[in-house]
Amino acid sequence: MTDKNKQDWGNYWQGRTGNSRTGDNSGEALVGVGIEHNKKLAEFWTSCFEGLNKNSKILDMACGAGSVLRHAKANGFTNLGGVDISNEAVSAMQREFPNAAGIVAPVDCTGLLDASYDLVVSQYGFEYAGSNRQVLTAAREMARLVTNKGQFIALCHIKEGGIEQEVSGHLRDIKNMTKPGFIAASKALFLALDAAEKFPSLATKTAYEKAAQALAEPRDKLIAWINTRQGSDSEIHTLGQHLYSGTIDLFTRRKAFLLDDIIDWLDGMQSEIDAYKGRMQSMRQSALSENEARNILAVFEGVGFKTYKPEQFYLAGDDKPAAWILRASR
Repeated sequence: MTDKNKQDWGNYWQGRTGNSRTGDNSGEALVGVGIEHNKKLAEFWTSCFEGLNKNSKILDMACGAGSVLRHAKANGFTNLGGVDISNEAVSAMQREFPNAAGIVAPVDCTGLLDASYDLVVSQYGFEYAGSNRQVLTAAREMARLVTNKGQFIALCHIKEGGIEQEVSGHLRDIKNMTKPGFIAASKALFLALDAAEKFPSLATKTAYEKAAQALAEPRDKLIAWINTRQGSDSEIHTLGQHLYSGTIDLFTRRKAFLLDDIIDWLDGMQSEIDAYKGRMQSMRQSALSENEARNILAVFEGVGFKTYKPEQFYLAGDDKPAAWILRASR
């Protein structure tokens, strides 16, 4: 995983859990949105846990906020752990699962003891490790952590699948939403208005009027984009609505905030959008072909695991696969 990808995911999790000084939270627009609560995922993981001793140690690699751990806990497992490169993600996971072990580390070098987990799992996770070499290194690391008679099970992004198609649509939405430059124009307006109110003069008044005029087109284009996307459940549409309504609210109540707080909020929204874009690009880049999925399983075979042919996993109502199911057992 590149430093840029790490930063994008850190920004994402910080956005979901942080508080802004304006009393708002740009991350709230993203909470609960996505596929992590899809019933097919719950059914899949419940079937994976069947027959396991309830004392089994389960490790979620690239755990995020702990989606797989949530299913494990619901099925009566308590000996849980999660690894993620993002400190914010691990913190979010441990807030929901206070007794779970949280490890901030790359998935290809966790520092954990050999053969220390009965079940190592990953859901749309370890394939983000970076290059093909790094992903295979992550596979070797996961194999190292599995106990004798233990298992490895993962759901990984599949190339040309339903999620990749959806991600491409989200990236188009991001481009269309951000192209008019609403955030930059809004920042210029707040700065010009602050100057006009603090230092009244013809020059500051003229500068404010020009800033207001410059904002008109980006504002109208953002509104038009939001309206054309009504009914969409994409995160970027929700974020676009939050950006517009939050900016209007800050303008209306601007005297209640410091200018720095307003600018920080707008910068935070830009970071949220950039992080979302980075995540979408990571998802598309990390999607695996069948050959790449087989290469991952070959790593497990090479150290004595029994592996199974990659299977396609479908979410409810989808006509394209959402993931590869990868399985290996000692």
